[in-house]
Amino acid sequence: MDVSISSRHLTVTPKLEEAIRAKIGRLDRFLPELDTAVVHLDEARNPRIADREVCEVTLSGHGHRLRCKVKAPDPLTAVDRAEAKLERQIRKLRTKLQARHHGRGATIRNRGRRRGSASGSSGDGGRGPAEGAADNPGGGPRGGGEPAG
Repeated sequence: MDVSISSRHLTVTPKLEEAIRAKIGRLDRFLPELDTAVVHLDEARNPRIADREVCEVTLSGHGHRLRCKVKAPDPLTAVDRAEAKLERQIRKLRTKLQARHHGRGATIRNRGRRRGSASGSSGDGGRGPAEGAADNPGGGPRGGGEPAG
């Protein structure tokens, strides 16, 4: 992943730059299609603000764009919080892409279960009696038609 770092009212030390590249660069293991990351660090000049450091990260690639903005008392904590936030977003996007590609029945959470298996094994998927059954003599969805016969 290509990580670019910029800052405002703050000098980025080599140690901080190395930590940013390691933490943000590690996010591509969750979704390899993301190929660029833009990290922007900013420091608020107001002494009354407790969380003065702001970290904005934008990940993009393969038609997707993920963005987060976090505040923290120091830049390293802000990068940690941004990594955790983006990790949740990437997991959500990956699950969405898997569901779209594989259909709604084969998601990670209900891989072993089938639709309607909790309601019984009647074979109708838990929908109840079929249309045209004995309790609906009209044959239509609302009834009211002439009985067959």
